[in-house]
Amino acid sequence: MSMLFDPATLPPRDEDGYTWHPDLDERFEHPELGEEYLHTEMFTALGLDLRYQLFESDDVSEDVRAKYYESGLSVPEWQPTPPEGEGWRIGAIYDTEDGPAALFVREIEQGSLQ
Repeated sequence: MSMLFDPATLPPRDEDGYTWHPDLDERFEHPELGEEYLHTEMFTALGLDLRYQLFESDDVSEDVRAKYYESGLSVPEWQPTPPEGEGWRIGAIYDTEDGPAALFVREIEQGSLQ
């Protein structure tokens, strides 16, 4: 079985700096809230942990921040800071109501599920 969210299959970021991993498909849509919301329990069931990093709360240089506000939506130079720990990989960089966000995923460490 191939690894979910393999970095080798993450599409290049578009001109605005966004990308969406092809593994982030309909199985992760929240059954009650729809496709705009991720079903976090499905990630857990597949042995994955997920975390978000918002552009607004990330340690972004003033230059990158200024370019974002000047362009209105573009974040091609933003390199989202991964969460603490090993094994995180990008699942998506996308726009939200709260501005750009990055979704990080990794396998749940054995023994961390109770």
